[in-house]
Amino acid sequence: MNERLKILRKQLGLSQKEFGEKIHLSVSQISSYENKSRNIPERSILNIIREFNVSSNWIRFGTGDIFNSDLCSTSDLIKKINSLSKEDQQFINRIIDCLYNSSSNSKILDR
Repeated sequence: MNERLKILRKQLGLSQKEFGEKIHLSVSQISSYENKSRNIPERSILNIIREFNVSSNWIRFGTGDIFNSDLCSTSDLIKKINSLSKEDQQFINRIIDCLYNSSSNSKILDR
């Protein structure tokens, strides 16, 4: 699993620091996981799955695709967003929040 963590991080184009910030871990924790000095705790695995839309089977067992297939080109989208400035990332986040809230509200109205 430790090797897959490094593969995932590189696939996303993130440094250890950037990756750790997204799942609330320090650089030293990420480094120790990637270098097999420590096992990755279950809580961190769940955070990785949630934050990066990673397949549970892939991160745990190395089977199947890296990313869940519910979104097309998830890894490409994440790479593009991560390459933007912090301000642009915040702007995109606000757009996504608006779309999500709008979608949630329309589902409630449709009932």
